[in-house]
Amino acid sequence: MHVFVHAQIIDGDNGPIIYFEETKFDFDTILSKDTVSHKFKFTNIGNEPLIITNAYTSCGCTIPQWPKEPIYPKDSGYIIIGFHTSNIGRFNKGTMIKSNAVNAPNMMIRINGVVKKQKK
Repeated sequence: MHVFVHAQIIDGDNGPIIYFEETKFDFDTILSKDTVSHKFKFTNIGNEPLIITNAYTSCGCTIPQWPKEPIYPKDSGYIIIGFHTSNIGRFNKGTMIKSNAVNAPNMMIRINGVVKKQKK
């Protein structure tokens, strides 16, 4: 069996394969000093357990949470990205997901939007 994932053909009999329902989320407009979050759902469409070893960002305003237990074939999980608004204006933040996935051992997911000043 061959699976087409992120512009790549992967042999479905060859390890864990991570598939995200979405890799970008737009918060649209949010208010300053708010904390928001989004859940990115993913599924292991491979035939071996998927292990996410790390999720990290380059900014302290973005906080990732990920499952620490293996995600078995055909099971799903969530990576939750929290964002604390600190600056006014547009933002585009990436979170790097490191895993044992054969199709994407280093995968970037993104959040973006606009922070408006909160009225007093």
